[in-house]
Amino acid sequence: MKNVIMAILAFGLLTAPSCKKSSTTTSAGGSWTFKTISYSAVFCTGNLYGNAGTLSAGDVSLTGTGSSTADDLVCTFYNALPTSAGNYTVIGPNGNPVAGQIQIVTTIGGVNGKTYVSTGGNGAETIAVTVSGGKVTLIGSGIEMYTPSNPSDSSALSLNITQLQ
Repeated sequence: MKNVIMAILAFGLLTAPSCKKSSTTTSAGGSWTFKTISYSAVFCTGNLYGNAGTLSAGDVSLTGTGSSTADDLVCTFYNALPTSAGNYTVIGPNGNPVAGQIQIVTTIGGVNGKTYVSTGGNGAETIAVTVSGGKVTLIGSGIEMYTPSNPSDSSALSLNITQLQ
């Protein structure tokens, strides 16, 4: 879990300075929705920064003050990205995924923003995975996320993202 959070922070630091606001609301990498806000996956990269088994997506937007923030989504699998289609059970933050499981973390608002983790949904939440041309696509909805520092700060996440790199 610590490696996933570090990957999110590093991702935010590296992408924030080079950001530009997209002129369109769609992206080849897909999108995710959290707390009624949709984020376009401008970046969707496998195994970012050497973190094997992760699919990282990022949406970079300009705030009203002109400062940059990066909103990130990191999905972690067991040891490697999937090579075949299937349904993966969402797990909570305590432990690492094993075969057939996925762990999800999102940071909203960049380095100084809030980090939310998947609750695991008592094993009832799943993500559909497809693989085409070596690129992974994740589709899911109703994935309950919360911030560990304030468990009552929670909301459902939906996603439809496709690996670009």
